[in-house]
Amino acid sequence: MSAALSQAVDEGRDELTPEEAERFADEQAREYLGMSIEEFRSRAAADALPEDDPMVVHIGLLAGVEIHHC
Repeated sequence: MSAALSQAVDEGRDELTPEEAERFADEQAREYLGMSIEEFRSRAAADALPEDDPMVVHIGLLAGVEIHHC
């Protein structure tokens, strides 16, 4: 389980703080795409993300960015 999610679960919460949500998005981007959330956002803005990877959509939703090809 992600460190961000684990902390919330350990505290008995079912929601993440904004800081935890950002950390979770960064963890997901690093694990599944090999980049930081900052790099993901930059690539999303430049329309330079893979079009055939469902994790791009998942992380885009977590990061609150528009994915142009979706």
